[in-house]
Amino acid sequence: MSAIDWYAVMACFKLGIVLEGTHARAFAGKAPKDIGDLLHATTLALFERAEEFMNGALG
Repeated sequence: MSAIDWYAVMACFKLGIVLEGTHARAFAGKAPKDIGDLLHATTLALFERAEEFMNGALG
């Protein structure tokens, strides 16, 4: 349990990568743009949360 923050940061990063894939598809016109924009905003929020975990603000 001492490394839980590390796993939380990794989870945020991995989910962000998946979401950015759909954002890229939307940017290429292969998925709805509004969904791509929403997922991109979600990714940015996940990365901010990961940064908070790294800085010890959460957990």
